[in-house]
Amino acid sequence: MKEHIDSELVIYEVKADIAQFGGEFTVYAVYESEAVSGQPFEYISGYVDAERPTEDEADTKKEFKELIKDYEYNLASLADTKHELMTLDQLLEKLREQDVAD
Repeated sequence: MKEHIDSELVIYEVKADIAQFGGEFTVYAVYESEAVSGQPFEYISGYVDAERPTEDEADTKKEFKELIKDYEYNLASLADTKHELMTLDQLLEKLREQDVAD
């Protein structure tokens, strides 16, 4: 039996990022695992940018420093997770497969 996860919010965020950055922008999909009926079940719970921000993405040097700080924090948060590098288009496809409503 295939399990489904409500991924509507993450799908919404991915679509917004595709509109802003394009479908080929790379991210790390972050997986979580739960036991369902005694069996392990793995699903994508979120994602973080894999591409380092550029100065063009910020209006000021201070904003750019904040973008870099957030980027480095997000990369560090992957240390204890299962994650997979993929494009936003690939992520959207996987999220739609796991979603109950999309």
